[in-house]
Amino acid sequence: MARLLPVFHMKKQGADWLGWSMQFVAGLVVGSIVGALLYPGGVLRIHLLSREAWPEFMLGIMLFGAGLASHYGDVLWIGGGYRVVPPDEMQHSIVSRRISFFVGACGAIRMLMAFAHTFHVPLGF
Repeated sequence: MARLLPVFHMKKQGADWLGWSMQFVAGLVVGSIVGALLYPGGVLRIHLLSREAWPEFMLGIMLFGAGLASHYGDVLWIGGGYRVVPPDEMQHSIVSRRISFFVGACGAIRMLMAFAHTFHVPLGF
């Protein structure tokens, strides 16, 4: 007869949505701080970005940071090389991985659109 494992030894399947959402919010906050530092005329000036395109760039960098943070979790903040207490990897489902990728890709597209707006690239819409 097969021996059944106790309940506490069974690995939980699916995404940790509380951890995912907390990392998502942390990525939004850090992305907004980085975007504020890159404001044209601010601390770290980007001369490739006009003031009119800055809100779109800010939204893009916030979404990109949220996508990265929600995908990588603590590994993004602590690093994979920390060996004393290694960070736990994010517990993902297919849906949480796709949402993280989609949000990060939307952020990257928004940043590219901001640069295209600055250089007056015709986008066809």
